[in-house]
Amino acid sequence: MQNPDVHAPDALTAIEQYFDKGWTDGLPVVPPTEERVAEFLATVDRDPDEILIEFQENSRSCSVLTAAVNAVMAGCRPEYFPVVVAAMEGFADPLWANGRPGGFFGSLASTGSSAQLLVVNGKIRNDLAMNSSVNIFGPGTRANSTIGRSIRLIIINALGMVPSVLDMAAQGNPAKYSLCIAEAEDDSPWEPLNTEHGYKSGDNTVSVFGVRSPVPLESRWTQDPEIILGWMADLMSVKCNAYLQCMGPTMIAMGVEHAKLIAAKGWSKNDVKQFLWDNARIRVSELDAGARPEDPGPQMLTQNIAGVEIREHAGESWLHMCRSPEDMVIIVSGAPNAGVSAVMTPWGYMPPKGKILVKPIETKR
Repeated sequence: MQNPDVHAPDALTAIEQYFDKGWTDGLPVVPPTEERVAEFLATVDRDPDEILIEFQENSRSCSVLTAAVNAVMAGCRPEYFPVVVAAMEGFADPLWANGRPGGFFGSLASTGSSAQLLVVNGKIRNDLAMNSSVNIFGPGTRANSTIGRSIRLIIINALGMVPSVLDMAAQGNPAKYSLCIAEAEDDSPWEPLNTEHGYKSGDNTVSVFGVRSPVPLESRWTQDPEIILGWMADLMSVKCNAYLQCMGPTMIAMGVEHAKLIAAKGWSKNDVKQFLWDNARIRVSELDAGARPEDPGPQMLTQNIAGVEIREHAGESWLHMCRSPEDMVIIVSGAPNAGVSAVMTPWGYMPPKGKILVKPIETKR
């Protein structure tokens, strides 16, 4: 689907026709009229025919115009569209897979059920009334929900990654419907994500990731940072996911209460990253145990093909669950009234060590 051409007597009939044509994510969509699409295009200073992303593997691409059509279908408001454009440029960046063939296409076609996470920073978070607090990964906020959903509709409709056709996720992931959040910059004791990567405070940016579902950490009964972070490291140290997790950055959505508690004890964000890297690890002997000789996963790690760290401690070899402390990506997000954080391990997202993809959000002047 590039430019839908559905003529129907009313919106409900059009919605049913879109279902019949397979142009949805399984939920109803907003019929994109020419007038509404034009409102979206007017928010960005881009040629409608400009290609934002293309896949050589299946000869599919997405133009600015097609992105606008799908953003309308997702239920976005026009002012959300610059975030969608910036996000698609992030997914198109060759750093996504660090030069490996397939890149973003491979992460979408994989059986591994990757979801596409957007993290928005800057003044635009408030301008768009984005949620960075209660129910951060859940429903209830139009901007978060529809911006994230527009990415999935583009992936299906423009890029051809249709479930059971090219999207071969073994079990899927509910976050594949929509996964877009804002960082709680005003409640954070640390610098926001985008300033860590060269942007100025207040700059409008979107960072893009490939992740598994958020795994929650509830720690409401301790004031000890090492206990909280130790449990967080335990969540990351999962043997069956090791060979994929180790090759990309792990996302930690630190709850506001946890972040403020840890910072009040004198910990910087870099201190937290170092502690997590030191303690998120597994014994190499456990990784190798029972591995099939033809299984490439353990071999990739133990032979250091993936660039991960294997270090000796107390007479044993330990595999660290990230390539470096800089691969621990920390944002502050979620409700301020509970000791809850979350970990999202990577899937198919393998930028250079210590790097993430952050794109400026540019609106029409």
